Amino acid sequence: QMPEISQYVRDITSIDKNNFVIAITDTRLKYPIDNKFRTPFESINIHYVHGSSLTKKDLELWVGNWDNSLLKFAIKNFNFIGKTDSIFYVPTNSLRLNCFYTDNFNRIWIGSQKGLCIKNVEIKNLTVFKTIQNQEILKILDAGDNQLLIISNAGFLKIKNHTDPEKITVIQKLEIPNTTCVAMTGSDEYL
Repeated sequence: QMPEISQYVRDITSIDKNNFVIAITDTRLKYPIDNKFRTPFESINIHYVHGSSLTKKDLELWVGNWDNSLLKFAIKNFNFIGKTDSIFYVPTNSLRLNCFYTDNFNRIWIGSQKGLCIKNVEIKNLTVFKTIQNQEILKILDAGDNQLLIISNAGFLKIKNHTDPEKITVIQKLEIPNTTCVAMTGSDEYL
């Protein structure tokens, strides 16, 4: 049984209605994905992983990390599948990946401490979104009508997505310095 770890929680995702994975910064974990914790009065299983962000892609669980890498696990049994290093081209690999989003064009948007990049699903063909370089990207949400809401430490951006990454545009900007984001939903009410 895992002791109280709420101060270490970075992200949470559901695998199905009774199984959840929580990304935590607690170094007490002994394995990449620690044994599940079962709540005593409900049929809910919680698995812990050391990481900074989570997303599900097909039958895989992707875990963003502090070393500019992406860990991949099979959802069915949490077996390690592989690792992609150097997501961002930076001089050092000490870069936290904060969030992921898969768009309608099957691209992965990855937010980090140093900005936003867009990659195809095979994690190749990097496109750095130059409009928000050197901002910490905290969350990426679907805003409907092929638009995204990007939350950074500088505020909020509403982006019009496009099949051609060069034609992605910012359609609305709200600057709020030192923005933080704990959790948000992708509803019509953004703020």
